Amino acid sequence: MFEKIVALEQGLHTPQMRSDIERISDYIHDEFYEDGLFSKGMTKADILAGLKHEDLSKHKIVSEDYKLVSQSRTRVTITYTSALESALGERSYYAQRHSTWCWCSDDKWRLISHSAALI
Repeated sequence: MFEKIVALEQGLHTPQMRSDIERISDYIHDEFYEDGLFSKGMTKADILAGLKHEDLSKHKIVSEDYKLVSQSRTRVTITYTSALESALGERSYYAQRHSTWCWCSDDKWRLISHSAALI
């Protein structure tokens, strides 16, 4: 299960997923809540609106050091470190991230909460 959640989380970092609002919407729970780097209390609608204006042409999101925090049959919480990486391989905006995924009644994992803090 841990590997599946890490793959889902990393999928959300790709330009292909982030530019497909309908697709990414299916991965985010309707009750989603985020305390992010630059704002507090973001909802699913806030995230989707922000992604419409995101430009990932100058950098990509990289992540590593995934750890399982807690796990049940219907909920998994992970932590990891992320950064933005330029085309030259330079990294910036390192952050410690915390994500909780829940198993929904339609047999899909969805991201229900996320937080990040610059490190």
